[in-house]
Amino acid sequence: EFHWYLRGRYRILTVPHGLDGRAFRGPGAPGTGLVLSPDLSALAAVAANEDDDAYALRATQMQASLVGPPAAVAHAGDSDEDDDAFTPTDNGRDPEGGKQGRESVWVYGTDVLSSRRTELSNLAGSYELLFLHLHHVTRGIEALDTGWRSALRPLETKLESLAGLLKPYSDAPGGFDTKEGRADAVRSELFRFILAGRAAGGGGPTSALDRYFTRGHMHDQLLQREASSVEGGLAGVEVKFRNGPLHSSRAAACESERLWGMARSDPDGLVDADEASELCRRARSLYLTAVRCHASVVEARRRVRDLLRWIRGTSSQVRAWGTAADGVQRRNARDRRVSGGEADRVAHMLSGPYAVGRPGKGSSTRTVAECVVGVPLTDYCAGEDAGEADGGEGADASASLAAAAASALRTAACLFDRPRSAVAGSLDRVEVRFESDHVAAAVHSRVGPGAAVSKGDGGFFVPHVEGEEAPSLDRCAHWILVARSLGGRVEVLVL
Repeated sequence: EFHWYLRGRYRILTVPHGLDGRAFRGPGAPGTGLVLSPDLSALAAVAANEDDDAYALRATQMQASLVGPPAAVAHAGDSDEDDDAFTPTDNGRDPEGGKQGRESVWVYGTDVLSSRRTELSNLAGSYELLFLHLHHVTRGIEALDTGWRSALRPLETKLESLAGLLKPYSDAPGGFDTKEGRADAVRSELFRFILAGRAAGGGGPTSALDRYFTRGHMHDQLLQREASSVEGGLAGVEVKFRNGPLHSSRAAACESERLWGMARSDPDGLVDADEASELCRRARSLYLTAVRCHASVVEARRRVRDLLRWIRGTSSQVRAWGTAADGVQRRNARDRRVSGGEADRVAHMLSGPYAVGRPGKGSSTRTVAECVVGVPLTDYCAGEDAGEADGGEGADASASLAAAAASALRTAACLFDRPRSAVAGSLDRVEVRFESDHVAAAVHSRVGPGAAVSKGDGGFFVPHVEGEEAPSLDRCAHWILVARSLGGRVEVLVL
């Protein structure tokens, strides 16, 4: 098949070349020669559709032509009296119903490429930009999921350890089988710990949380390094998301609006107005989902920072219980005590609903840390039903970013299929089948007088017809020349 690409990326047309199932034998072997007229209105292809035996015979004849006289490669029917060297047909089949393997010239003509050159050029640019941005969004979603899980891994380890410590004291141990169940237990226990005033210094050392905050992995210097690592990782996630999916989704929305404007300005054009409107709506929904996701990342950074500072301060206070009033541990506990506002924010975070998503949705992909924080950001990265990303009235505010991107990609693919159908529907195909085989063939294009801007322009190709007046030849804008080597002579076909 021949694939016609605009700007090397947008495949606008695919046509068969008659070599289906034939292996490429390399330069010098029978292949396919192509030429396109300068105004893009016609394509000529010289195709050889011969079997392996015919190719072996052709190779032997070509070798003989290199070492022997031209007569050694002459075919039957190559005599000077054979004036009818080719037979044009309009159905792509031999008039005699057989003779498969004869070589032909296929001519494909369409007026869409030349008459709508500007629109197709704009479509090619929009195709490249739109799909580039949408694929950037897809890759950015994968990077968001990976970076988010990696940044929260130290906090995830600590909270999983706390959930395991709390399981024997739970009235419903079966609730710890899921990550959301473990996260709910941790949230409830930490919230009670704040309400009981244990963070202010009261209580005994026998509770599960007391043992948890005095473990070796809750050392102050270790907590400080882990907090710096987590906060730095989340800052990197925000920067990458802002420069990646957020920027690309905004650019895709702008490009879709430009396509919608093209469709409204030319109702008879190649872009369908309804499909362009649908693409614009889905691209806007993708951008709004990306904005919500970015806001969730910012909220998650604030919540994680407050939680880590509260854990560090609480650990220092629990370790200072029972020590001397003027001791180092008491002084460190006073220095690391969180403010009342930070404690209130942590309590509100642990007792309030999720900032993103809803319980039970996307639980298979969530982590304990993000559920405790209340911002299950992995919901945005989970592939869900594209209907949730329609962006219409009543759409879920926590719709998956991956689903919105997939929906926009499908709509864009449908929109850019319509120009392909229009070009394919306008295609005319004519086969010129030769009565005799050739040793080699070449095809070229020439500019005719009909393409002249002014009458004074010169240097155009005009076939010379002896003894006849052919004024119509001067009006032809473009010519396609096919030269065939027939052993002892060369045959030139002018189209």
